[in-house]
Amino acid sequence: MTLSLLPDPVTRPFARCAQGHQMDEPLPIDPVPDGVFDHLTWPPAKDPFAFD
Repeated sequence: MTLSLLPDPVTRPFARCAQGHQMDEPLPIDPVPDGVFDHLTWPPAKDPFAFD
């Protein structure tokens, strides 16, 4: 079933790439608010990459 869908010229996943690769606009990225991930480390580490 999946293999029969790939070559379809209209609905296939790569149908938009017939004239070459087209880049979509990047998704907007908002900064993460302070404190969102504080609950993941307890007690808070001085160095988040240290193994203490």
